[in-house]
Amino acid sequence: MAKSKSTSKAVESKQAFQPTGPQSTSRTLDNSTTDVAKAQVSDLKIWGEDVWKLISKASSKREGWFKSTKAMEVPTGCFIQVTTNEDGQIAEAVAFAPGLKIVAIKDEDGNIVGRKFK
Repeated sequence: MAKSKSTSKAVESKQAFQPTGPQSTSRTLDNSTTDVAKAQVSDLKIWGEDVWKLISKASSKREGWFKSTKAMEVPTGCFIQVTTNEDGQIAEAVAFAPGLKIVAIKDEDGNIVGRKFK
């Protein structure tokens, strides 16, 4: 499994989640879809198709951390990415799972409320 680290310097305080500058605000940690992110982040810019699908996410704004699992389905399986961000220190890993598929979990109205692997 390949691992990569952020090139940013390690931060020892929770100030990594409190940007500085004239238009600074606290980071939004609970975005789960592009539509939710657009509603919560007024200056969000997106380019290209969002091919990574969120599988699960947990976060604590008060404690300054989040963990997420995303997957990108390709014809022969799925790439799975896990991310941990604690106080601005990011750790990520990506692995390929042959034959795996992403399955949407829908409510009675047909809205996607989650995803799982098959």
